[in-house]
Amino acid sequence: MSKVLTLKKRKNFRQVYKYGFFVSNRLLVLYFLKNKENKKGHFGFVVSKKVGKAVVRNRLRRLLKEVCRLNEAIFPKDYNIVILARKGAAKESYHSLKMCLLKLSKNAQEKGGFNVN
Repeated sequence: MSKVLTLKKRKNFRQVYKYGFFVSNRLLVLYFLKNKENKKGHFGFVVSKKVGKAVVRNRLRRLLKEVCRLNEAIFPKDYNIVILARKGAAKESYHSLKMCLLKLSKNAQEKGGFNVN
């Protein structure tokens, strides 16, 4: 099991927002953009202050990272993916977040957004 590669620079997040595509549900929004610089994709996790205080936001970010780490096979290897948590996501359990993220990934594949390698 390896660590999840994460986006760190504001420039990279803006690039995914501006040129990428998105799918959403009531808890999460998934933005994705093909990574042209190298063949490794990265994840970005965004949890705003509207979701809760720092402890709540960090817990939610950790849960999302763990879902991505354990289910790397469902995400394409050459895409930058930003996962934005909405307000209601803080009250959800690990399993419901996992199911929401898996459904979003499936929706993105159905829309032709990305293909799993």
